[in-house]
Amino acid sequence: MRRQKDLIHDNRMWDMIRSKLGNELDRVVEIGTRHGHWAMGLLKNFNVRQLLCVDIWPRRRRFGRDATMWLQNLEEWRFKTVFPLRGMSSEWARVLPYNDFHLTFVDGCHRGHMVLEDLELWWPKTRIGGLVLCHDAHEVDVREAVPKFFVGRPETPVLFNSGPTKVKSYWVIKEAD
Repeated sequence: MRRQKDLIHDNRMWDMIRSKLGNELDRVVEIGTRHGHWAMGLLKNFNVRQLLCVDIWPRRRRFGRDATMWLQNLEEWRFKTVFPLRGMSSEWARVLPYNDFHLTFVDGCHRGHMVLEDLELWWPKTRIGGLVLCHDAHEVDVREAVPKFFVGRPETPVLFNSGPTKVKSYWVIKEAD
């Protein structure tokens, strides 16, 4: 296990993804990439054909630092396998095709209504049999929003420990539209 600032990389998440999807990932989208740590871990653990990283990278002072770190962290894959998409996830969801992503990683804004919006927008973009991961389920809004989204759907989100004690994620395999 390796600690990089606040982010923990260990094999629990990678093992879970591999058990559901195998080692070859066609198209992946990450909603909320910031510094690109999760993307970097994914690319080091899987054969990924294409990874789209969506983030607002705000125009405040932090933009330069966050974007610079993302560019540095993903330099070896940048514009070959991994592509930054700057803007709101809702803007990008409008223009990207349906049933296109093998893996969707939702880690954007953690307010309940925003988690629900991201799920509503990106669920149709995930292929049947694809995997949706919602990160940071230790946060109350995320922990409440994810099960709420799946009420009345055939899929049931599964909570799993994706890191140290407080870091949890939901995973869901998309069955049908």
